[in-house]
Amino acid sequence: MVAVGQCIIRFHRNSETDANELHVDHADPYVHIATEVIDKAIFHPDDMFWVDFSAQQTCFDDHEHDKAACFALRSVLHIKGVNREVLYRITPHPDRADVYQGHWPD
Repeated sequence: MVAVGQCIIRFHRNSETDANELHVDHADPYVHIATEVIDKAIFHPDDMFWVDFSAQQTCFDDHEHDKAACFALRSVLHIKGVNREVLYRITPHPDRADVYQGHWPD
């Protein structure tokens, strides 16, 4: 079993530009990523959080599940801070519905 670590990020308002900036303070190679973060990166991407899809399964609105589940198979979450960019390959957690597994791509 792989030890699960942390990815610690924070937002900071730049006083010179008045823009919100994302800082990646720490990133371990294996983490759990909250479903809300995945949803944001998929459905409301921006220049700080987005997902690249290598394969998307076909989904229809006639079944119930977390919508992100249709997109997370073999996908990469990008977290781009002003100081560091972190990539996590995301997969559904086998035992939990509130998080995804994330690990650094090979």
